[in-house]
Amino acid sequence: MIRWLRYNAVGIGGFTVQLCVLWLLVNVLRVQYLMATVFAVEAALLHNFFWHEHWTWRGLAPNARWRRLLRFNTSSGLLCLVGNTLITSCFKQYLGLPLIVANIFGSAITGLLNFAIASCWVFASHNTDKKPSDSTPTVIVP
Repeated sequence: MIRWLRYNAVGIGGFTVQLCVLWLLVNVLRVQYLMATVFAVEAALLHNFFWHEHWTWRGLAPNARWRRLLRFNTSSGLLCLVGNTLITSCFKQYLGLPLIVANIFGSAITGLLNFAIASCWVFASHNTDKKPSDSTPTVIVP
């Protein structure tokens, strides 16, 4: 339960990053909204990966960090980039929703699958909420 709460807290922070980057790219730098959505999602993904590594799933082996980043960007990243971009586009184009509102819906829909993917594949080697004292002792046979 603690991991789920941390995951969501990180996600809220990442979503804030995503919305700020999206707004900045579209309104200040005048980047086309679909391209801006891609960059905003990637900024959020990098934010989220950093915080998941250091808080949600802290204590992971540092030598596997690049592999986890690749997995995170491949799974959650691909889902967010493709899913969020397509859903944002559909809500904006076909329902006429404002860009930020459309992006909120896109993020909510794709975000539900990301915890399962992260738990089962990206951070799987440390996917336990047990404390070391709760685990079964290891018996070493000579």
